[in-house]
Amino acid sequence: MAELHKVKTDLKAAQEKAAALQAIGQEKQTLEQQLLKVQQQLADSKAQAQQAEKTQAEMPKVRAELKAAQDKALQLQRSEEQLKKQLQTQGAMASNADLEKENELLLTQLHKVQRELERHYLENSKLKATQPPKPQAYYGAADRVKKQLSYRLGSTMIRQSRSISGWLNMPFALSAEAKRFKQDQAAGKDQQLPPIAQYQDAHEAELIKQHLSYRLGSRLLTNTRTLGGRISLPWSLYAEVKAFRKERRSL
Repeated sequence: MAELHKVKTDLKAAQEKAAALQAIGQEKQTLEQQLLKVQQQLADSKAQAQQAEKTQAEMPKVRAELKAAQDKALQLQRSEEQLKKQLQTQGAMASNADLEKENELLLTQLHKVQRELERHYLENSKLKATQPPKPQAYYGAADRVKKQLSYRLGSTMIRQSRSISGWLNMPFALSAEAKRFKQDQAAGKDQQLPPIAQYQDAHEAELIKQHLSYRLGSRLLTNTRTLGGRISLPWSLYAEVKAFRKERRSL
């Protein structure tokens, strides 16, 4: 408030000086008019001096008045320039005071924002410390199903059934695939994975189980567990293919 009062006082003084400068300007204009009048009188005096000697006695007085008027005009001009400089100085001081006040206000707001950010950071840190850690999110349920033995055996059967030589080599191909599956299991035994139901995309696993590869492999594993199942395996596989095609046509 003190600085604002000081700025108002300075501005008021500047206004007063401006008014004084205006008055001086008017006085200067009046003096210039008087100077012109004196010069006119001097001219008239010179003309009269040629006609009469008595006017010679008045010439020093006219010259003195002319010199005094010139000195007064010069003095007024210097005063005008000085007042202009003072006004410029006062305006610069007022601008600097406004800038300093604005900078102080911005710094105050900046400190306030920093304190708010620090408070929010501490609150978030405390909140995170009290919350239990989130469990790891797993994805890739469909790949897990495709790596199962049932899917791999079914995929092998479909691949081998595309040619006569494939049909003839079907048992060897299935045996080789089962062997590779055991080797993969042995290589990844140290990898602990959660159940597929805990995966974020567990629904995709259910879609993969509807593939013909998975259904044929599951039927093969189920039927080979018993003697009767092995005997009826060709018919069971045929029935599975027939049911799969019927479902596809109904979609």
